[in-house]
Amino acid sequence: MTTARAFISSWVVPQLSSGSKRNNLGFGKLGFMRRASSCPYPRATLARSIVTWWRSPAGRFNCSPQSLRLDIIMGALSNGAGTTETWHESKEHVVDLTEFALEGAKITSVAHGVWRRVVKPGDTVVDATCGNGHDTLVLTNMVCIPEVLGSVYALDVQEDALANTSYLLDHKLDELQRKQVHLLQLCHSHLEKVVSNLPVRLVVFNLGYLPGGDKQLKTGAETTLRALKAASNVLQAGGLISVVAYTGHPGGLEEYETVKQFGASLPSEAWICSHHEWINRPLSARLVFLLKR
Repeated sequence: MTTARAFISSWVVPQLSSGSKRNNLGFGKLGFMRRASSCPYPRATLARSIVTWWRSPAGRFNCSPQSLRLDIIMGALSNGAGTTETWHESKEHVVDLTEFALEGAKITSVAHGVWRRVVKPGDTVVDATCGNGHDTLVLTNMVCIPEVLGSVYALDVQEDALANTSYLLDHKLDELQRKQVHLLQLCHSHLEKVVSNLPVRLVVFNLGYLPGGDKQLKTGAETTLRALKAASNVLQAGGLISVVAYTGHPGGLEEYETVKQFGASLPSEAWICSHHEWINRPLSARLVFLLKR
């Protein structure tokens, strides 16, 4: 512990104080979270004792000089923390929208960052509109690790979408992970039929048409509304519905407004609902989160 403290005081804290965005430890920028407890360690004021950290899927520590207190970093070095449990112990649910607010990143990447704060290995998740399979792949890597295998249900009405998804997963996943993904040719409005008896942690929607496919075949407001109702029925407490909506194609804006209206209709004592958009990009994708308390 003494060694770890000396290391933090003599090297890590000065690095953070200098405003370095990334150093040899792989420290990078991250979100915003505060600890109410005071920091017992000296020299914490060098960095205002604020650093947010977690271990990313690549095994790197990501940090920003604006968040969690130094005592959390000390704990991380002393006991190998960096797990989902450590975040839950803080009793604060933190959503990091740094990439959204400061970088204008792809909205799907922003969504993925939020999903990682909700799901854990072993969970059951649903990709209600799998498209070419990129979200399905991300979800599988989140819930299926060597020690714990979750389940992914991926739906799409188009045979081409399922074929593209299957091809991607076959080449990117190991055998055990691939067995945990269930591909179903089914409209997203019928998702309740396949997961009604399962504790679902996350349901994701990427609306619109299949990239590279027939643009006339796309999701619509009516079926998406039914899908959202089904998702809200199967979602367990603490689960999330994530929607990426596109407004640049015919019917897209109507569909997005339907998603927002559905979220607005949910009782605030049971749901936390929000939507996010770049206000100077009128045709940009929109992001909606519906969190079940």
